[in-house]
Amino acid sequence: MALTLYHAQMSFFSQRARLAFAEKNVKYKSVEVEIHAEEQLEPWYVRIHPLMTVPGLAVEGGTKFIDSEAIIGFVDKITPDLPPLFPDEKSAEGQKCSQFLLLFKTFEIEVISLGTIANPRYTKGFKNFASAAQLEKALTAIINKARRYSEKYKDLRYEYLNKATALSQRLEQLKDEQMLRDHLDAVESALTEVEAELAKASNEHRDVPLDEQPWLCGPHFTVADIYLATLLHRLFFIGYSYFWVDGKRPYIEKYYQRVLQRESFRKTCLHANSLFWGMLAPLIRYKVRRATPWVLGVSAVLAAGVGVYMFVRKK
Repeated sequence: MALTLYHAQMSFFSQRARLAFAEKNVKYKSVEVEIHAEEQLEPWYVRIHPLMTVPGLAVEGGTKFIDSEAIIGFVDKITPDLPPLFPDEKSAEGQKCSQFLLLFKTFEIEVISLGTIANPRYTKGFKNFASAAQLEKALTAIINKARRYSEKYKDLRYEYLNKATALSQRLEQLKDEQMLRDHLDAVESALTEVEAELAKASNEHRDVPLDEQPWLCGPHFTVADIYLATLLHRLFFIGYSYFWVDGKRPYIEKYYQRVLQRESFRKTCLHANSLFWGMLAPLIRYKVRRATPWVLGVSAVLAAGVGVYMFVRKK
């Protein structure tokens, strides 16, 4: 069964999906969607993912998934012989997993990530790569492009108009500093619950080496760990590691260090938030990909010209 994952390196939800694939050792065709060049607005992708977000998964036969949690669930379903990412809800592990999934949905990572760019004073050590004005300008440009495309591609008119409306609402949210503060409070509250659970498990297994201790919900690395691992990694990148470092939440600090050593995480997420590997490198690949037909055409013309010159010269 052929699987094609449409994703972006720096996309938080793409990181979740890639980590799930790596945990289950499921092969897929990787198609990078360059969100920093607004490739997600191109008609070819809108026909795959009407919401114009990443990730998206296309399954041979026509089935499509446009939500990271649904993608993780699908990956889990097709690998029944491996430890489940979604444990049986009747088990203690499954009940904890469901509890933490609900907890991690009490805040929106987009509000925190973009809101932090607009209000960087809440972070420590975050090197802001854009100002609030630049962020607003970029989002406004995407909104305007979606509106133009709604006129250009009539069969996708409503998808583009819905996207423009959603982004306009997001833009207004980013101007609401109180919303960011509320989301950060929700994150801290969630991390307090996580710390308590990790502390409890650690005390119950104090004689077990760290690399053999339980994960968040039990002995296996579950979808709750995927959510927590990617959350901590994003928070670290945007300057909120002070939520757990320096003894504030020591069990989370140990957990995060353990995650950073996990092979699946290192393979799919470790450098995904960096400006070079997460933004510049994919953008360069996109530019090269777009230029390839032109480059090949010019190269062919030059080669032909050189050939003619050499032929004439020999004569």
